[in-house]
Formats: sequence, structure tokens, C-alpha cells
Amino acid sequence: MEKYKIIIFLIILLNYNQNIFGQSLNELKKYEGIWIAKDYYNSFLKTKSAILSRKAFSPDNPVGLRININEYDKSTNLLNIGFSLLHDHLLHPEVSMYIINGKDTISEQGSFRIKIDTKLNKYDYVINGKYIYDWNYLRFNNDTTLSLYNIKGDTINYVRFKTKFKKNYNYPNPLYCFTREIVLKGKYILKDSLGNIITNKFEILENGKVKSKSIFDNYTVYYSTDIYCGPRTQEDFIMFVDNILIENSDYKGFAIKLINKNKIQLFERIWYTTEKGADTYRLSDIKYELWKK
Repeated sequence: MEKYKIIIFLIILLNYNQNIFGQSLNELKKYEGIWIAKDYYNSFLKTKSAILSRKAFSPDNPVGLRININEYDKSTNLLNIGFSLLHDHLLHPEVSMYIINGKDTISEQGSFRIKIDTKLNKYDYVINGKYIYDWNYLRFNNDTTLSLYNIKGDTINYVRFKTKFKKNYNYPNPLYCFTREIVLKGKYILKDSLGNIITNKFEILENGKVKSKSIFDNYTVYYSTDIYCGPRTQEDFIMFVDNILIENSDYKGFAIKLINKNKIQLFERIWYTTEKGADTYRLSDIKYELWKK
């Protein structure tokens, strides 16, 4: 009889735990999406420039978060949360945690995990383990704001930028997703330096893929926020990359000027040394123009 009581107790406990985890996942599901640090979000929406938003947020703290319930690991009760930093010299695959490419394991820009059954209270989840700058807790305030905070009292507040993920873009790098959509996403006419139309079908998709009958076709475009070291420049920078998973993949980089909401000019950026020995940039003549349709 005692044996059966123990078995019944274990079954009840198992069902209870499953219900708790299910409730926690359902609670978290309403927070799914891309979240951007509030200060940077407000600044970049106004300036549409990494350079002009340079002082809006720390370059070395998570500027964006990705919450996707598909990244929940039932075996560990851990939910992976991807994050972005402004200051980074590398491009990263937009995946959950990492991707295997041949013999190489290539990680996303950053991630941490929260344990579904480890909470301080109704709103605060404990970050599992340690990650950049010792942020300890993730607080779900409501479905429009959330925050990271630590035991020292530091806090980063985030606002939601997107609520859904597409099948062809299931694990966005939060920063790439945000800057692309604000500055680059759309349908354009591509013109050369003389104003001649190269193609009137040039489209930058949400995931950065370029659809165009031109040399940029099927490349992926990235908006650079890597502006915190090296020669100072007045122009923002974008990169068209054939495949970031391949070393020495074809790459085309351009300084950009947003002339108005419908016109973007692209320039080659040329590194040179001044007579005083300082490294800096100068721009070529206009290489291309993108006219929004």
C-alpha cells in the first residue's frame, strides 16, 4: 500500500510541475518578440543613425533582446534569450545560440538563459549562470515593457519592437532586425553614379536578404553600429555580404547618406593617413542611389 501511495504522490507531483511549467510558458508567450533598450529605441527612431545615436546607450550592454518560446528546452526548463550589443567588430548568424557549419560552431552575438521554475516573485526571473556585466534578473513588467537589472541596482528598460517571428526569420539578431527595418527595409529603384537605372526591382527583406537583378542579388545587408573605435567618421555604414558563414565571403561596404525618406546614397569609404599621421576616412563620389518605390 505504501508503494502505491508513493507512486500516486510522484504522479501528482509530476503533473503539478508540468502545470507550473506550462503556466510559466504561457505567461512568457505574451512577451514574445524583439525588445530594444528604450533610450536607444527613442534615439534611433529620431536620428536613423548609429553615429547620431552614439551617446544614447552604452555600447557594451545588451541593447536588444529576443524572446521566442521556440527556444525553450524542456529537458532543462531553460529558455534561451538572444541579445545584441552595439560595439562588435564581427557579424553573427541570426540563429538560436549557435549553428554548425562544417567543422565550425558559430555562435549568435549573445545569449543567456532563464530557468522557468526559478523566479524571485511573480514578475522576476533569475538569469541562469553568469553573463555580460553580471545582470542577474529579467523582469516582465507588462506586455509593453521589460527590464534587466542586477543586485547593484542597475537597470535597463526595454520596449517591444516586434511581436511575431516569420518562418524564414525565426531567430533575429534584435539589433540587426531593428536597424534594418528603420533604415533599409523596402522596395527601391537602384541607380548608378550617373543616375541611370540599373534595376527597378530592388528589395531589402526583413531578414536582410536582397532580391534584385543586380550584383547585390541574394546578398544579406547589415547596418553597422561598430563606431566606437577606429577613425571617426560622419557617415553611417552598411555591408552587403554574400554569406557570413564562409570565411572571406564576398563583401561590399558603403557609407550611406539618407537624403530624405525616399532616397539613400551609397559611397565607397577610403581609409587614408593625413599629413599629421592620423588615420581617417574620405568618401568616393556617389557609387549608387536607392530610390524608394
